[in-house]
Amino acid sequence: MTGSQSTPEPAIDETAFDQKQLEYARSSGDIRSANKAVLFDVLAAAGIETVTVIFDGYGDSGQIERIDVEPGQGTVLLPSDRIEIVRTIDVAERTIKLDYNERYTSSEHYSHEF
Repeated sequence: MTGSQSTPEPAIDETAFDQKQLEYARSSGDIRSANKAVLFDVLAAAGIETVTVIFDGYGDSGQIERIDVEPGQGTVLLPSDRIEIVRTIDVAERTIKLDYNERYTSSEHYSHEF
């Protein structure tokens, strides 16, 4: 067979893709840190020590079952601003903890030919 064969160019610039992924991860971390600071400041100002969100679901579906608020002293309500959360938030420790049971269905198929 005669003729020249050329190596095809990749459809994706892997270096540029990797760079964009790194930038996204960095900016996501910055945004998450800023959002946590605002969230904890609002909850602390309202006198809330712990927020526990009980949720149930699997796969790509689920719903919040209940939100429990633990005040430092007396009775407090969640601030009227809408804050979507799915974790336990400890205001004093400034931590967010995700504690859950993961359920999944698995199906595996094997085929062997000898």
